[in-house]
Amino acid sequence: MMTLIGLVGNWNSTLTAQLVSPDSLYLNEDLPEINIVAVKPLIKAEADKTTYSIAEDPDSRTYTLLEMLRKVPLVTVDGEDNVKVNGQSSFKIYMNGRPSNMFSNNPKEVLRSIPASMIKKVEVITDPGARYDAEGVSGILNIVTKGAEFEGYNASINTTVMNLFKSVGGFATLKYGRLSLSGNYTFSQQSSESESDYLRTQSGDGGKLRMLSDVDVKYPAHYGSLEGSFEIDTLNLISLSGNLNIGNSNSIWNSHYSRLDKEGKKSMLITRI
Repeated sequence: MMTLIGLVGNWNSTLTAQLVSPDSLYLNEDLPEINIVAVKPLIKAEADKTTYSIAEDPDSRTYTLLEMLRKVPLVTVDGEDNVKVNGQSSFKIYMNGRPSNMFSNNPKEVLRSIPASMIKKVEVITDPGARYDAEGVSGILNIVTKGAEFEGYNASINTTVMNLFKSVGGFATLKYGRLSLSGNYTFSQQSSESESDYLRTQSGDGGKLRMLSDVDVKYPAHYGSLEGSFEIDTLNLISLSGNLNIGNSNSIWNSHYSRLDKEGKKSMLITRI
């Protein structure tokens, strides 16, 4: 062992070094295992776009694409599931880098029907440039599906059941060579129930008219879309699309009228349905 002592003014230090023979070195086999884990960031910001890695988010296993959009920067989804990009509703939705007409009529229903587990990432393009046909819009929402560059198909079914709302639907994509197909269908039904009790005093004999009523309203709706495209070459693409949007309301009214005398006794009963 060597010891070095230095003195400069009022400061002193001691350096101690120990010489170890190579024969005395040994490997400790009882050392714990070390795991190095790298976490891939969910958000990637670039000059012209912001990317959110849906596939890396654990919530994508159970959420729909519409629910996942609440996490994407620069995208807002209000209480009625209306989507805005950069605070504006004037934006376009692309799928795998190309315009998709299936989102044109009822985008929130289509976004709700797509499971997030089928999506790789979402790109929010705030500066589209000449590459995209996005004149007069606030930006582009580009949805990139898993396996977009491979041939094959993906299909899923989803359902939602709540007290006054229920829905069931499905989404599917197919890619075969230069042909691409995608479609979705959703059936939803929203219900509304109300009851009322109305009492009115009539002139003359002092009697009263009482009305009890209950209303049951149902709003069934069908949403669907089908889109197909064929890539002639890298510069030319033929695409066709169609949409389904049917909704109506069914109401059931039950009204019960009763006339009460001035002592509060029922003197007449009229039932109307």
